[in-house]
Amino acid sequence: GRSVLDLVRQPDTEWEDLAFSEYCTYEDCLHRMIRRDEWKLNYYHGQEPQLFNLAEDPDELSDRAQDANCREIREQLTAEVLEGWDPEAVAEKMEQKRADIEIIRAWAEHTKPKDQFRWDRRPEMDYLD
Repeated sequence: GRSVLDLVRQPDTEWEDLAFSEYCTYEDCLHRMIRRDEWKLNYYHGQEPQLFNLAEDPDELSDRAQDANCREIREQLTAEVLEGWDPEAVAEKMEQKRADIEIIRAWAEHTKPKDQFRWDRRPEMDYLD
């Protein structure tokens, strides 16, 4: 990742308009997202992706993934979102951790440990140096 502090301090800073996110669960949800310029692609392993033009559709109500006019951008973003990411390897790792997570989950349900590590943010903590 890169710090956006320079961009916040100087909005004219040259910046690649690109963002990624990844979300994987133990319930077989392997999801990765890429947003480049006005386009956003949601990749769900084993399912059809979603593609949105955020400039035209900021609420993401119109999925353009099957639109023939968007084939090139869909293919480009799909290749980019999968570059260096192997969903099969991620699924295997998640499966290996599943047994450990189930033990921890069962322990927490039975012991109901006190939540002592919560960080409560106060409004005055929200600032930039």
